[in-house]
Parts: sequence; C-alpha cells; structure tokens
Amino acid sequence: MFSIWDHARSDDDGAGTCGSGYDPALAPNATWCGKYHAFPVSTTCRRHCLDCGKNRGSGGWHNSTGTACGGQNITIAHGDAVRTRIHQIDGNATYRWPETPGVVYRGSIWRAEVQVVSKDGVAGPPIAIGTQFFEGVVGGGITSFGAFHEHLGCVPCDAFYESEVRRGPFEGGAHPRPPATISHHNKTHPGCQNFAVAVDNARHQAQFFTGPGVPGVEGSA
Repeated sequence: MFSIWDHARSDDDGAGTCGSGYDPALAPNATWCGKYHAFPVSTTCRRHCLDCGKNRGSGGWHNSTGTACGGQNITIAHGDAVRTRIHQIDGNATYRWPETPGVVYRGSIWRAEVQVVSKDGVAGPPIAIGTQFFEGVVGGGITSFGAFHEHLGCVPCDAFYESEVRRGPFEGGAHPRPPATISHHNKTHPGCQNFAVAVDNARHQAQFFTGPGVPGVEGSA
C-alpha cells in the first residue's frame, strides 16, 4: 500500500489551494482549501478516507483524507526482503480534479514500486504500486522519512511472534547517500507491551519485534 495523507497548509493566504476566484462552498468539504492534497494518477490509486475508523468522532472524514494505492498480489516467503523505491517522475506538474472544476493544482508526480529479493539474493521484477500527484511539492524532494509497524486487524499481543528489519532509506543517483540517523518513538503506555525496537545506525536499520517472549519498553528512544 502507498498511502499519502493530505497536509494542512502553513502558508495559507486566505485563498488557500483553491485560488482567490474559487467559492469554498463548492469544495468537497469545509477544510479542502486549507490543505495540500495527494491525488491519484495511476488506475491503482484512489482518493480515500485514510484512518476514518479512528477519526469519526473528531469531526468527520475530512480530517484524514488522502490517496491510497494498492491491490497487487505480492508473494513473499520467510527470509525474503522487499525493496521499496519512491521516485519523482515530474518535478513541476499541474493537475485538475473533477470535483473542483476550474482549479489547477501545481506540484510534482511520484511513483512507488516494490521488488522482492529472495533470501538467496535473487531479485524479482519491479512491481508498480501506484503513481500520485503531490500538490505544493515543486522542485524539491524527500527530506525525512517515517514508518510505523502494526498488525492488520485486532491481533492479541501473544498471538504469534514476528520480527522484521527496516533499512534505509537510501538516496539514489550516482552517489547514493544513507540516512544521517535513525530514531524511534514508542507509544506511551500502550495496551500491548509485547514489542521492542532495536536501532543500528551503523547498518542504517531498525528491527521490530512483537509477540510472545518480547519484553515491552514504554516511552521513547
């Protein structure tokens, strides 16, 4: 899944992203013109109410809108690695959204793809996850990168043991650069204590552990 949340503008001049000639009453929701948006470009992506289940009581679906891409069937086995690539394919583009006729958005286009590498080091073909338009991102790139670890659905703490390693991100090009530092933050007083995170900055990686036999550590590191 390649999901990007809409982001509140910090430089709102009153007109917002819709422009001075646009009637905000015509926007899809009350906060639309005050945000930068992610829009679908490829057919594998769609506008989606991200995390709506946890935000229903805090004002409605417009609090967590964005674009989600996915739907591909990817097979991995124990010990395999999944290599993710996110790259810009157009740094200065425009976009029109049917629900806001007359509004032209300016930003850049980004594509996400994955590649499964077996434990023997054999890399499979790249698999396209989706392509999105990022409003407000013009001529720039990624300056920080975050990730989270969670099980899908309601999974009891001691249901099973699981561990995975996240490495990178690494900037591509002629002279690849590793991340300057990696850090993590645990949820304070979580309901489930069977988790741990081990950061290894020398290897540019963090390893997540969950399940039976894993002691939890509250707080942050």
